[in-house]
Amino acid sequence: MSIDPQKCGLPNLDGQQTIIGYFNGHEEVFTKNRDTTYITAPLFLGGELSVGFLIGNDSVVTKFKDSLNVAVQSRSEYTNSIVETWRFTGIQLDTLLNIINNDERFSYAVFHPDFMYQSITSVEEPKSIPTSYTISNAYPNPFNPTTRFYVELPESQLITIDLYNSIGEKVKNIFTGLINAGERSFFEINGNDLSSGIYYYTVKSKNIFKAAKIVLLK
Repeated sequence: MSIDPQKCGLPNLDGQQTIIGYFNGHEEVFTKNRDTTYITAPLFLGGELSVGFLIGNDSVVTKFKDSLNVAVQSRSEYTNSIVETWRFTGIQLDTLLNIINNDERFSYAVFHPDFMYQSITSVEEPKSIPTSYTISNAYPNPFNPTTRFYVELPESQLITIDLYNSIGEKVKNIFTGLINAGERSFFEINGNDLSSGIYYYTVKSKNIFKAAKIVLLK
């Protein structure tokens, strides 16, 4: 049985949580081949975001960060924009994302799912633990002109790998196709046709989503 974090979400209450798992199979039969397990977990407040905003909004964004006691993990300044990685506690991820996405002072916000889901520890272990997938960090990083990473899956899946720039625009598609179970598949990102800056590669399938930051220095 595989658990889809995009369907499960993060704990939004204290106490017993419900996780819907889907048996391996074709998408069209998922509605029939599913099961439910229960765990005891605390309300999850906090997370990590990458946010972008114009340099002219730096002072007002600083006040916003201070009001949330945000810890800035990294900061990069460009000609007219700033990109920061925020770590925060005390507020739900979805709530903060909605606030930022509806605030014209921000250009974009991208959450870091690996930090989110690895930070949840249930008091009562699930009855069945699915074999996890592996998506490596890109190396080298920073890079010029190429960097590589690999994907390894417990079951054969169709995946899509895309590259986005620092303001959330899709730059290129790296790969779309089938990865076979147990095979370590390597992918290369070539920056010859890109300008220096921060980029994000995303790996997506029916039950996987990962976004990772890379920096191109020329």
